Amino acid sequence: AWRGKEEVELPRGGGWQWAGDWTVDMRGGSGGAAAAAAAAAAAAVDAEGWEYRSAAVGTPGQRTWSAAPEATCTSRRRRWVRQRRRRLPAPLTTEPAPNALLGRMPSARSGAAAASTATAATTAGVDASCAATTNQPIDDDGSMGVVAGGVCPPGAAGTPPALHLLPAGAAAAAAGGAVGSSGAPGLVLVTVLLCSSLRGARLQESRLAALRLLVASAEECDDHVRLQVVLPYLLTALHDPSAAVRCLAVRGIVRTMSRVQVLPPSDIKVFQDYLLPSMSLIPNDPEEAVRVEYGMGLAHLAAAAQRHLLRLQSDNNAAAVAAAAAAAAAAAATGVAPGLTPPPPIRYDAEVAAVRTLIERGVVELVTGLRSSADVKRALLSHVSLLAEAFGRRGVTELLLPLLITCLNAGEGRLRGAFFRAVGSLGPEQLGGEALDAFLLPCLEQALTDPEPRVVCDAVRCLGCVAGQMRKRSLLAAAARVAPLLAGGSSAVRGAAVALVAAAASHLPPADVYAQLAVLVAPHLARLPPRLTDPPLLATCLKPLPLQHPQQQHPHSHMQTPQQQQQRHTGRQQQQQAGRQSEGDER
Repeated sequence: AWRGKEEVELPRGGGWQWAGDWTVDMRGGSGGAAAAAAAAAAAAVDAEGWEYRSAAVGTPGQRTWSAAPEATCTSRRRRWVRQRRRRLPAPLTTEPAPNALLGRMPSARSGAAAASTATAATTAGVDASCAATTNQPIDDDGSMGVVAGGVCPPGAAGTPPALHLLPAGAAAAAAGGAVGSSGAPGLVLVTVLLCSSLRGARLQESRLAALRLLVASAEECDDHVRLQVVLPYLLTALHDPSAAVRCLAVRGIVRTMSRVQVLPPSDIKVFQDYLLPSMSLIPNDPEEAVRVEYGMGLAHLAAAAQRHLLRLQSDNNAAAVAAAAAAAAAAAATGVAPGLTPPPPIRYDAEVAAVRTLIERGVVELVTGLRSSADVKRALLSHVSLLAEAFGRRGVTELLLPLLITCLNAGEGRLRGAFFRAVGSLGPEQLGGEALDAFLLPCLEQALTDPEPRVVCDAVRCLGCVAGQMRKRSLLAAAARVAPLLAGGSSAVRGAAVALVAAAASHLPPADVYAQLAVLVAPHLARLPPRLTDPPLLATCLKPLPLQHPQQQHPHSHMQTPQQQQQRHTGRQQQQQAGRQSEGDER
């Protein structure tokens, strides 16, 4: 009986799981050992896996499937194969651990099949495969009708799958790893109970308390519970009408995904296909607190995705190298050359590019969106070093820095200062001399004339942090612009200028320090120190600031010169004489 891919299901019991996606079976044939041998001898399918059958010329039983369509072709089909796997936490001869059933619990999206999988996890470990075949007859008008079906792989029809029993030591180690990583026994049940309580809570205080407890319990559970049980409920809480609940949900998602240690191969696309698309509407959230929380957590999500993808690539490449070495050793022992070529190392460039695209979209929405604000941008700038690690040097130069420079046009001084602090936190792996010359030095001229001393101080400190990455010409130009600040300005600005001069002296050759840098800073110092690389010694050589004594005056009084006092006395005498004359006239 032919079945479609959507009709093929895993067995109800035994802990079966899919090990990969559906792939086209290029072997051809309708099943059986004879058909498999014939397909191995000659290719029975075309480049896309299709095999064709023509109309009956003689006996109907004589019709066969071929790889090339003929003029009398009436139908075609192809087979789809998908691997399934079942692992043992303990062998059949040993008694299961008391808490072995707590390592895997049904998720929020699983039904009775997931529950039966958890209860039957101690039976047997099996690697098997299942195939699905598509049979499409060609109608008279040339259109293809779809009649899908699925069959067992060749040689497996009507026979139970083979059981591969694990050794006692390996099974016990697997069981111990599954249970030991889940923390305290029974905590998974508490997590499931909290998920149910969160779904049925009506009061805002109850939902907040359930979310806090759920995130705290997720930190002690294993990665399977975090991904399959906790994460779906946290994403559902993003649509809560309460802004406080949404903020706590965003914070919980970031904490939970940061605690995931190993991402299974079946969940390799959890970031680009599930997590980040589900959070794509947060930059347009009407509540600013939610957007600020997302701006602070987006960098942590990008770093977690980058870490997991690199680990998966490293593990798969190591496994491929080990398999190739084992095959070569077996061939050397038996004297027979290996029949199969080892697969090439796996690279996750496509997955990394997909994650970067989604992260880039979120950053653009937070910085240039309609609901963007200064607080949201400052939240994003607070963890820009993690974003730079995810984007790489090219992404920082082409996207991140040009986008974040727009923060300098803001009217809030704290945002302009946050930009320079963020750039100062970037290391040489994310920046380079070209990026600093193209972006940072032009911004320095604007920052040195900023009306707020805090922004000037942050800009000068930023130059001191990246002095080791700047070219000699650019570093001397920056020191020439900052040198006048040694003689004036606030104490914080003078301290930042001293730190920059000391950093420049430590990264320049000694000849350039005494021939160029000392000449630039000498006019602004009381005396030239023996070493420009020592900030405390350089600070003692600064010129003292002139003391200013403001006049303490009464708000309703003012001081007058002698001429003003004489004029005032003369005016009073004239008023008295005029008054006496008017009295005489009346008499």
